[in-house]
Amino acid sequence: MSLSIHIKYWLALTIGLVTFTLPSYAEQSGSGLEDRDTSKYKLIFTDANPIRFTFQTFNKPVKAYDTNGKDLQFKNKIEFERIDFFKLVNFQGITCKSNIKFDGTKFHDNAIFTYLKADSSISIVNAEFIKEVNFTESKFGPEKETISKCCTKTDSTATDFSNTFFWGDAIFYKSKFFNNTSFNKAIFHKDADFRESTFFLRADFRGAIFKNHVDFENTNFKNNIYFSGSKFMNGVDLTLVTMCDSTKIYFTKETFFQPGKLKIPYESIRKRLVFDTTNNKSENEYNDIEHFYRHLKDNYKTQGDMVAANDVMYDLAGKQHHYLTGVNWLINEVYGWTFGWGYTPLRFIFIILIPWLFFHCLWYHKFFHRVVILLDKSLTSEIKETLTHPKYDDSDVSDLLNKPTRIFYALYFSTVVLISPIFKKEWIVREEPLFFYYVFAEWLLGIICFIIFVICVKSNQFDNIKDILRII
Repeated sequence: MSLSIHIKYWLALTIGLVTFTLPSYAEQSGSGLEDRDTSKYKLIFTDANPIRFTFQTFNKPVKAYDTNGKDLQFKNKIEFERIDFFKLVNFQGITCKSNIKFDGTKFHDNAIFTYLKADSSISIVNAEFIKEVNFTESKFGPEKETISKCCTKTDSTATDFSNTFFWGDAIFYKSKFFNNTSFNKAIFHKDADFRESTFFLRADFRGAIFKNHVDFENTNFKNNIYFSGSKFMNGVDLTLVTMCDSTKIYFTKETFFQPGKLKIPYESIRKRLVFDTTNNKSENEYNDIEHFYRHLKDNYKTQGDMVAANDVMYDLAGKQHHYLTGVNWLINEVYGWTFGWGYTPLRFIFIILIPWLFFHCLWYHKFFHRVVILLDKSLTSEIKETLTHPKYDDSDVSDLLNKPTRIFYALYFSTVVLISPIFKKEWIVREEPLFFYYVFAEWLLGIICFIIFVICVKSNQFDNIKDILRII
């Protein structure tokens, strides 16, 4: 240590104040700040030169502020690598124009970084916060965008908390992340508070584990969110999260949350979910996607939201065609078009309306005389003979029934034939075999459609169909 610093230290003991002006990238080993009795003075860092400490132990509280009582500005790099802070660390309100690094550092007591302004990159990788760490209203990265805009660009600089252990509460309330931000494989043992924070670029929580409550209330994501492999052991509420229209949410098979404890309307994330293949070399990608979607379905099912649960499975089935080829692809496409892969059975019912209307027209225009005889039991024998006469024209039936009634008769007969489980003897008309053939064709079509319907519709959809029929 230089003579000038020794003189300053001696003066500090008499006035209770010491200022350390550290030489550029001074390696502190053996004789460091831990050797000073900081209880007798205030520890102040100046921004004259870059600051670097490695493999050090601080047994007393550390605080950074300006000698004039203003918030301190560091124009050069600050590096505390593999440091043990055993007492309070207070960097409240400091501004850093260059890089900040606390890699491998362990904070045994509370750490205060409130109102921090890091204009460049900040790296707190492989660090440990034993107690609470507070970054309330901090700003990470150069302020380039306004809150009203969505960011689509990338930035090489980053805010990096990768592999960091948060043993106490981690507070990022109202913080603004202007850089790409990474909490990759970070572990939050207690509460994580991101309320009213804004992520302007990528928010990377890949592999992060939240063992307790995590709060994203009114958090604003202006770029993509990576929850690939994230684990929310106590659930997560994303109901009040704000996202840009272009924001995507990335997931993997390992993404985990307790069923029923992921709270967010499915419609708000439905078109945002993307399977993350960045670090995923799975040979059967669809199986991994299916695993996540079934887990998501169980979540909404546990919440009692069957509509969302069915929509999840519908979307899963829709993704399968990307992984099929040839005949299997064609079958899947037809299945999706006709049944919505078993989750929209009403689509098939509407398709059946086409042959139903065809046979209605057939009964109305060509065989209405037979329909009238079968349905109207009040007809006399003479009228029946007249109606079945070879020269009788169906247009003359207007003498018996008006047009609306005739339309109703034809629709009713077509419906009865199509949905009847038994072929009735009265439909067998030997005098007019063509009528019998058409009736048999419609009845057989109905039986075939019913069998297809039972096979292709997912079992949980029958309850929904019953509810619709009950309303009708």
